[in-house]
Amino acid sequence: MSGAVHDFQEDSVAFSRTGALWLWEALMQWDDPARDDEFRACATGIRDAVKSELLPNSYVNLSAHQGAEWVRGLYGSPEKFRRLQELKAEWDPRNLLRFNKNIEPATAQAVA
Repeated sequence: MSGAVHDFQEDSVAFSRTGALWLWEALMQWDDPARDDEFRACATGIRDAVKSELLPNSYVNLSAHQGAEWVRGLYGSPEKFRRLQELKAEWDPRNLLRFNKNIEPATAQAVA
């Protein structure tokens, strides 16, 4: 692969693309709330069908939240996630910007 999209080092960005050859997204929309379970099951079925091909890293804004452990894997290496936690501690120590797929700020004990 070549081009500007790959013209930088993996560790220079938060978003991880290590090992990714393609990006996929499944979108579903429906109008009848009575069919929520049906369509959610369909979306889960699509995800489960391709899960064996998925990497632990992902583009965070194109995915549903799947828990703290999953968030740690989104960004690639544990070292990169740690640096993001340290930045979060510096710029948002009270974790005010937490209503997303949150990166918890590093704690003083964890940094030491």
